[in-house]
Amino acid sequence: MITEALQQSIEHSYASILAASPTLNAQLAATLDKLEATARQTLEEESPYGPFYQQLLLSEQQLDDNANTVAALQQDWQAYRDCLSSLKLPANPGFWQGQMRRATQHPESATLIRRLLLRDWRKQLERSEAKWELDRLALLRTEMLAQLKAWLDTLIELSRNFERLGLEPGFLVDFSAGQLCQDDVETLKRWCDYLANTPGVLDLCHRIGKQRKPSYSTHYETVSVRRLREVNCPNAPAKEELVGLRLDQQLSQTLPSELALLGEEDTALLFDLKYLERQLQTFEMRGWQPERTWVNVDELRPVSTEDNLGPMVICVDSSLSMQGQPEKVAKALALFLAATGRSGQRKCFLVNFSTDIETLNLSDDHALPKLLGFLTRSFHGGTDVAPAIDVALEVLNRDDYRNADMVVISDFVLAELPAATLTAMGEQRRCGNRFYSVVIGEQLNQSHFQTLFDCQWQYLADQGDIIERLRDHRADAELDHDIAMALTTIQGSA
Repeated sequence: MITEALQQSIEHSYASILAASPTLNAQLAATLDKLEATARQTLEEESPYGPFYQQLLLSEQQLDDNANTVAALQQDWQAYRDCLSSLKLPANPGFWQGQMRRATQHPESATLIRRLLLRDWRKQLERSEAKWELDRLALLRTEMLAQLKAWLDTLIELSRNFERLGLEPGFLVDFSAGQLCQDDVETLKRWCDYLANTPGVLDLCHRIGKQRKPSYSTHYETVSVRRLREVNCPNAPAKEELVGLRLDQQLSQTLPSELALLGEEDTALLFDLKYLERQLQTFEMRGWQPERTWVNVDELRPVSTEDNLGPMVICVDSSLSMQGQPEKVAKALALFLAATGRSGQRKCFLVNFSTDIETLNLSDDHALPKLLGFLTRSFHGGTDVAPAIDVALEVLNRDDYRNADMVVISDFVLAELPAATLTAMGEQRRCGNRFYSVVIGEQLNQSHFQTLFDCQWQYLADQGDIIERLRDHRADAELDHDIAMALTTIQGSA
């Protein structure tokens, strides 16, 4: 009814963004279905024709019940005039007044005149209702088209902002489920401007996203190929091998049981008949000779495909020591990493830690409002990274978070980690998970935390410099030594 015109207008004006996001197409279809239902409900609720149709139906029922008197006709005539007067429709009074006089003079014509009146009444109502619906639908279509265009224009504007950061514009629709208010738009634009105007932070974002090398998996597919093979082919002249029986009339290959029919005069006639009809059971002989020929062969071929990058767990230090420039950098990193994760179809989980711990699953269709809430929150409280890492390690134990990347963003004014946490990190690393850290500002206890992470970036906000440190081959031995020392201390105190 209304959705076809809306869809044609939207698809003509917003073909580029619709082509970039299948999710947006699905959501647009769902939105149009809702608008269709809303339009139908609006027409039903606002229609002024309900009472008039009820009165008309009652009169038509009386007509079918043969309750046709001049008084009933005059009553319908009055209701007909009131209805058309309310709807501002012409009532043709001259014609119907003449019919009323005729019914008064000839009461037997009241039934026919009443039938004619009710038929004209229905025709006038249906014609007027159809015109009202068309006019109302035109207004509804204009209002709904304005809403859809405002929504899509917002997505396009935000997509352009994210596109200049190197992000695919289509991800924003999937991330937000299409529900964005003006405050959300301003918040996202502000963070996009911050990233665009802070090259050091943007460079750091891209470095983190490219740290894990792509992995490849191999599977086997059946492929039909032509091969030159030596095949045994029939050799007609040299029939040297018995392969079965067949019905024929070759006496030299006839079975002894068939030849035995010739021993009796009565059965000899049967032998003659089977011979004439080629129905004698005979040996089937065949000869073979090897020949080289091309044949189709099914073979298994290994096929290597690049695996999607694994999930991502982001741990953000939101303590009081992170206020100021470190807070902006941490929030910008969290937004960018969550966006790249969603763009690359990677599951994403955010652990926000200070004195308390807050977890956000950024993998569902309504993740953006949760992330926006984090971006607008002030950092405060103390720092305790061990519980946050423990929560992240629990997430890494899930089947859908295998081969994940865990990124810890902090100023690393932190206490030492418990031995149990260090052991769990080592086990997760052996399972294919990777651990990264981003140090914002001057790092304390540098050597202690450097061995825990596969790669560590230090961002100096004042200079905009990035220092990258990779984990060396001695890190596992040093980590095992730290764990052993921690366990010895615990046992000694016990």
